[in-house]
Amino acid sequence: MFQISLLIFLGTQTWMEGTLPLPAPMERRLRHVEATIREEALLRLRCRRNAHEQEALWRGLGDALASVRWRALAGLLLCDEKQAMEAMVRASRDEAYLIRLAVARRAARVRGRDSFLLLRSLLEDRHPVVYAYALVGLVQRGYVLALPMLRRRLRHSDQDVAQEALLLAIERMRAERAVSALWDVLRHRDAGLRGLALRVLVSLSLSRRDVRRKALRWLMREQGRLRGDARGAMVAALAILGEPNGLRAYRLLLKEGPLGPAKAGLAFLGSMEEPIAVEMLREAAKTAMMPLRLEAETSWQRMQVEMQRWRSAEERSF
Repeated sequence: MFQISLLIFLGTQTWMEGTLPLPAPMERRLRHVEATIREEALLRLRCRRNAHEQEALWRGLGDALASVRWRALAGLLLCDEKQAMEAMVRASRDEAYLIRLAVARRAARVRGRDSFLLLRSLLEDRHPVVYAYALVGLVQRGYVLALPMLRRRLRHSDQDVAQEALLLAIERMRAERAVSALWDVLRHRDAGLRGLALRVLVSLSLSRRDVRRKALRWLMREQGRLRGDARGAMVAALAILGEPNGLRAYRLLLKEGPLGPAKAGLAFLGSMEEPIAVEMLREAAKTAMMPLRLEAETSWQRMQVEMQRWRSAEERSF
């Protein structure tokens, strides 16, 4: 292993100069039977540096394993605009939905007609998560037909998984243009979807002042008509957004109860992936009534693990 690495290092200077072929040890690693070795080799390549590296990256995009194709696609996206788009179009037909999902996320951030048409084509994707990111990407880009489509799917779809995927796409892509599609879901008959929509609304509100104003108006109006456990989540949402009355009500709820709404408030905080929610759970673990302290501590620790998992996933995203 050391000898191979040394040979690669010694050959790098001449190979990087332009037109020379890749060193033989590098070619062997690119064709190695072990997928992890092929991935590491692809990671060393730079699309703009040498035509032979470009060729190797394109070859990697046809690898039998999705993880290797992922690495190859990541390298090709660093090519010039035309080649990057060609790579995305090819990868949009990949059998692995995670690769198609990466294409949808990337295309949503790239301006131009080609990326727009690519997102349109991904609306035909058979996987609900890929479809969700493509549709939300079109909403975020201002495509006039996309927002009515999103509202319709959120309002009338009987497939809870598809609705969940749409809400998560709105949250992950920070799609503030999709906020108006949340209002109907916040009154959905399914409590799980209502809770997820509330989380998405609060998450977007933390980074967008205009969204925060709308969210506060809606939350303050709605909390007055809610009773029981459902009110606990609303109070926690107001507290996260820094609304003074909501913050006081939340702290009082944790100290004096009732227990059901207080647990619902903690559960809502535990579903968030925002630093402020982590801090509020840490505070609750010290100051809440005794039956709630263990629950707050457990939720806080679970959030730490979940946020680390998501950060790792984001690092692999394009």
